[in-house]
Amino acid sequence: MISIDPSWRGTGTAQFDNDSLLLKEVHLLSVGKTKLTWESMARLAGSLSLQLYNAHNGARIGIIEVPKVYPHSSKKSADGTEHNVDPNDIVRLAYLAGVLAPGVETVTPQEWKKQVPKKIHNQRVLSRLNEKERYLIEDYNCPAHLKHNVIDAVGLGLWKLGRM
Repeated sequence: MISIDPSWRGTGTAQFDNDSLLLKEVHLLSVGKTKLTWESMARLAGSLSLQLYNAHNGARIGIIEVPKVYPHSSKKSADGTEHNVDPNDIVRLAYLAGVLAPGVETVTPQEWKKQVPKKIHNQRVLSRLNEKERYLIEDYNCPAHLKHNVIDAVGLGLWKLGRM
């Protein structure tokens, strides 16, 4: 089973074993700090779709968080990079790529993690993992400020599998 937390800064994914329900691998799919274009968005959607396709080889279920899309007043990201597309479009595209995969269920953040503050929720997610599973997250090489997307994908999967 694969779970997905879409974000234009980095889409977190987590894959769980179908039999043991244990975490197998995590990924952060990103277009990096390059200028956000329709081409880079298509690359991200293609990467996400390919991972979903590969993960669905034998997977029973899949779940993706319905992203909250925030209004914006400019086409600049938080780091000041100017983009020629709406940064929210990458979230919509990642979400669409996930929803188009077979057998994917959608859920809102309020449904699965309620209104719990991120720091507390991240600790809850990590506390539900065994040592080997926690190591997968701790050892995963991604920017520290984006690791929450991976943890959210893991938490979403744990929730779907009844481990939260």
